[in-house]
Amino acid sequence: MLKHPVHDQDEGYTLGAGAALSTRDRDGLVNYVCGHGLRWSSPHTLATGANAMCWWRPPGVQPLLFEAKYKAVESIARLSGRPVPHPGLVFYAQPGSLSVFAVRGAERPTSETPLMHAPFWNMFNTGQMCQGTVAYPQEITAATQDAWEAVFFSSHFTGASRTDKYMEWGSSYQELLEHALKLGVFPDEVLMPTKRTLAQYLGG
Repeated sequence: MLKHPVHDQDEGYTLGAGAALSTRDRDGLVNYVCGHGLRWSSPHTLATGANAMCWWRPPGVQPLLFEAKYKAVESIARLSGRPVPHPGLVFYAQPGSLSVFAVRGAERPTSETPLMHAPFWNMFNTGQMCQGTVAYPQEITAATQDAWEAVFFSSHFTGASRTDKYMEWGSSYQELLEHALKLGVFPDEVLMPTKRTLAQYLGG
């Protein structure tokens, strides 16, 4: 891309010789097209883009809603609406898509933090949530992070959407949640790595 001076002459305006854009020129062009690019953040925001945002939710408890679609897991319905411990979570939202991963420990993730598979139903092996009939928020900003999380946790978990092994747990999912309830925290040792760090997932 080149910049050209504009000369005001008697016969009209003419373009002068082109020159390569300087760093200052490029920054000025970006600011003109996109504004200054500043967006309000939050303490848990990890990364932002023009149409995407990644943030962290510390370990805690959250009610889960269950509507088991298989008779073999119908008994999990008794846990529906009950606050259950969850590990630290990493959310990644982009238009029409929400992905969720887990992280071990209670520290804010860094670019080198290994991502774990999220220990929830209704998840694909890519980390993406099975949307079903839920509607995602229209905006992707720090101010709407809670709204994106609400969509995830207020959806009805109907069953595993994947057939591969994504947790180091030999019993049922219901027994895992009951075990977490007894402990008062989610047992991080059952989390399985995705073999990607946060930076690798975000492409950084």
